[in-house]
Amino acid sequence: MLQTLIASATVGAGGAASIDFNSIPQTFTDLTVVVSGRSESATTTAVLNMRFNGLSTGIYTIRQLRGSGAAVSSSATSSTSFDGGDCIPGSSSTGSVFANVQYVIPNYTQTTDHKTIILEGVAEGNISSTVNVVSSTGRSASNLAVSSITLLTSSNWAQYSTAYLYGTLKGSGGATVS
Repeated sequence: MLQTLIASATVGAGGAASIDFNSIPQTFTDLTVVVSGRSESATTTAVLNMRFNGLSTGIYTIRQLRGSGAAVSSSATSSTSFDGGDCIPGSSSTGSVFANVQYVIPNYTQTTDHKTIILEGVAEGNISSTVNVVSSTGRSASNLAVSSITLLTSSNWAQYSTAYLYGTLKGSGGATVS
């Protein structure tokens, strides 16, 4: 699987309310979004959310597994954005600690069915028992091709947070597709 960098973003001084990837080309089969992020939230961890095509309406169905230093839990929810869980360090967590999160959105250009979303995320550092390792899967209720992605936290993104958008073509790693 050969991934092509489509776009990248780095949050500057003063933070940012969102990280946006607009005008996503429709020439790939799958998308991968990689985030190294931190929130300006006053909490230890902040919730990570993703929306397609600038829509804040519609329903995302989410199944989530979470593990921390103290417990393991799971949930099944619906939301107006894809809730990636509380895996982004906030301003009261260990200084200079960033989360690592990866989204995979297969078959993002199809227009006949809902979009599947897969998330894996973990916060680095020593944040006591509130550190979360999150694994989520879900789908959007929209059957529109994904042309833009918005990443949000429960507060602003902190300076130096970065996000990368990659496109993947099936069979691009030298494999034969039949």
